[in-house]
Amino acid sequence: MDLVILVVVYNLSPEESATLHSLSGCREYLRDHKHRIIIRDNSQEPFSASQHATLSQMLDGCYFTYWHDGVNLSLSEIYNAVIAQHLEVFQTLVIWDHDSKFTADYYIKLQQAQAEHQDCSLFLPIITNDNEIVSPSNVWGFKGSYWKHPQYGRILAHNHTAINSGMAIRGDYLLHRFPGYDTHLKFYNTDNYFMWRYAQTEKYFVALDTNINHQLNFYCPTESFSQQAARYSEMRRSALYLAGLKSFWLKLITYLYYDIFSIKLAYKRRNIRYAFLR
Repeated sequence: MDLVILVVVYNLSPEESATLHSLSGCREYLRDHKHRIIIRDNSQEPFSASQHATLSQMLDGCYFTYWHDGVNLSLSEIYNAVIAQHLEVFQTLVIWDHDSKFTADYYIKLQQAQAEHQDCSLFLPIITNDNEIVSPSNVWGFKGSYWKHPQYGRILAHNHTAINSGMAIRGDYLLHRFPGYDTHLKFYNTDNYFMWRYAQTEKYFVALDTNINHQLNFYCPTESFSQQAARYSEMRRSALYLAGLKSFWLKLITYLYYDIFSIKLAYKRRNIRYAFLR
């Protein structure tokens, strides 16, 4: 197994990233396997000298590169660049956000699953948030639903989606059958777009028998209304765009769904301003 591991961070020092802490705990495994860690820093300012020293200490013995240019690139642009410039057909791309908690068990189970399911190109961990399974999940048209219980092994790709963080994707699929991430999608729904495209050519993905804890930013109770409003507006815009790629009627239904969802948010959070978010 030859891994290209991508971590995207923004306005965080190395020790503030749960993902970088987790990778630090996987050093012993990674040292014994081919890998390259790419840390994409979307912040305006790069790591300081002391932060670089901290990062080097955290990933001691690992092969990593730090990528910063002062531009807040969209996830779709980052993913496309890594696929085009840093990935070979025999490698596997592992995508991480900054706030996932995992152990070396993830990589052990991934290696076992890739050997057992050589005809599959996508491997997904079970991801939880507040003890609820949030990925993989079911999806029908514009509406999704969470799994009540974990499922493992080969899963039909159709009518399923997943979040980006923790995805492990074979380079052969990404370079030969995937059309690339749509750059109209900036941060939200890049994962839903990928899963939709994946199901068009691939029959199965593999759900790994390993659990990862991940924070869903939109449901973070400590964020201000303005932060939540910006996230919601981008989530709504990208969902409408993705629905429009599929059909006019799905886009119309999705538009109505988000109008209702805004009202439900206003009621749930006791803030009428949510009802007017667009």
